[in-house]
Amino acid sequence: MALQPPPFGRSIYLLCTSIHFQTHLSYFILYPLFPLITNILIAQEVSNVAKEIGCNTTQVALNWIRQQNMLLTQKNKIIPIIGSRKESEIKDNLACLEFVLSNDQMQRLNEISKIELGFPHDFLNSEMIKEIIYGGTYSSMVLKK
Repeated sequence: MALQPPPFGRSIYLLCTSIHFQTHLSYFILYPLFPLITNILIAQEVSNVAKEIGCNTTQVALNWIRQQNMLLTQKNKIIPIIGSRKESEIKDNLACLEFVLSNDQMQRLNEISKIELGFPHDFLNSEMIKEIIYGGTYSSMVLKK
């Protein structure tokens, strides 16, 4: 059976299952592709938002960065710096000031670009390791938040 490349935008899991690799082998072969696939998914979501609004992806990306200031509680705010060669490109980029992304759109963009903390965070946060660290008493502890 000839292998067909998966359609654009499919997740890495579909790629793994379509190639029929064993779990461990697919992890090591496909691990270098994770950043690439993540970037493609982010770009696709930015494109979807741009189509919803009726503007271009550059304007959505600039607004996404600009509106992060509303979410930040720290003193350091994000100021996007635009770089253009032509006056028309500068005007096009500044058109991002004419609209605001909705909370739903911001949430979708932030969710798709969320960074997985990975090792050692995930390891230390697992229930089994917490039980070991706390001498088997973690599940009986009352945690206040």
